[in-house]
Amino acid sequence: MPTYRQLHEEQLRQNRPGMYRDLRRHGELKEYLDRIAQEAREMHARVVRQLAERHPYDPTEWQGRREA
Repeated sequence: MPTYRQLHEEQLRQNRPGMYRDLRRHGELKEYLDRIAQEAREMHARVVRQLAERHPYDPTEWQGRREA
């Protein structure tokens, strides 16, 4: 499964080749992609946390479904 970093790098390469080329040329690509990946991980954790708060896990809710 591709990481956020890999996905964003591919997106840059395909859709923003000038930006990709400039970041590589100036030695800033790794730092940029690392920052994007960190922000994506933080956003993912925040969304999962918010979903868990809104819809807490209730094991009794799943008992009937698992048995069916």
